[in-house]
Amino acid sequence: MFVIIALLLAVNVWAASVRPVPEQGKGEYDATHVVELTYEDWSETSTNTEETITDLFVLEAKQGVECVAMYLVEAFSTGNTNYTGSSALMVGDSGTNNAFLTSTELNSDGTEVWLKYGTSAQQLYTSADYVSFTLTPNEEESLSELTAGKVRVYFRLRDADREFE
Repeated sequence: MFVIIALLLAVNVWAASVRPVPEQGKGEYDATHVVELTYEDWSETSTNTEETITDLFVLEAKQGVECVAMYLVEAFSTGNTNYTGSSALMVGDSGTNNAFLTSTELNSDGTEVWLKYGTSAQQLYTSADYVSFTLTPNEEESLSELTAGKVRVYFRLRDADREFE
């Protein structure tokens, strides 16, 4: 019980899209938390310009984190069929924008990646940091034009002060 409460307190939730994984779902990805992002979370209006979200998921000092998996629930799309679309997601931290998940296509142009496992990079933070989510469109589109898409990114958090099982 103490571990669950500590994990909940260690995550600063700014939006309803970050939540602990329910006990019955932890076995699927061996994750403790899931971040859900939809097309509505992205607002950049300039074409070919990435946007980074940094205020969803804050990590505390003495906390270990690992990106376990990315699951594309619904492919991202602007609805435009005149050219090949692109929406590439990277997951990282303040030091490296792809530390946990390298560039992964989420767009519905036929090259979307439905499931991808993280880089297996396990980070132990000695001071507070954040997880960054960066989405990059292709040169003809802006992220604000997205009309569909939902992705879940699964994480495993560990408290460095407690003995690992």
